Order: sequence, then structure tokens, then C-alpha cells
Amino acid sequence: MGTKFNTMLLLLALGSATALAAEPVPGADVRELLALAHAQNPELAAMRHEADAATGRIDAATALPDPSFRMSLQDFTNKESGGAATLVPSQVGSTYYRVMQTLPFWASAA
Repeated sequence: MGTKFNTMLLLLALGSATALAAEPVPGADVRELLALAHAQNPELAAMRHEADAATGRIDAATALPDPSFRMSLQDFTNKESGGAATLVPSQVGSTYYRVMQTLPFWASAA
């Protein structure tokens, strides 16, 4: 039983050594070392995040503001028509709808 165990242990060691040899070693040359240092540097990562945030602020600054919607009901008490007070647009004196969008002056557009 001892030789079977030793043989299996030897096969296992050879198999793991071949698996380790098959994996590329990080930093095998100078370019890989520089790329690895660039990718894992926390200060550079923070700078990349700051640059992404600045890009997002540019997009937000150049976007138009949200449009607004207004609805105005005239004579919703129905005193002129003699009916009961209601907020249903088709049953009041008159209804006005307004959609507004603020647009920048042409010279101030970025």
C-alpha cells in the first residue's frame, strides 16, 4: 500500500507542477509588470474614478432641464353653468394645458 500511495503522491505532484508551469507568471517581462502596476495602483484607480465623475458632470451640465407640465381648470365650481363643483377637466368651464421647456440662449450654449 505504501508504494501505491507514493505513486499517487508523485502523480499528484507532477500534475500540479505541470498546471503551475502552464499558467503564465505575472510580470514575465517589463511591459507586463508596468501593466500590472498600472492596473492595481490604488492612486491611479482613484484618479480614473475622478476622471469618470468629471465626465459625468460634463454630461449633466450640458443637458436641458426637465420639462414641466401645468393644467389649469377655470370655473371648477361650475357657478356659471349651475352644476356641482368638480375637478374633472371635461366637466368644468375651461381647461388649459401647458408644457414648458427651458432652452438656453444660443450664445450661452456650450
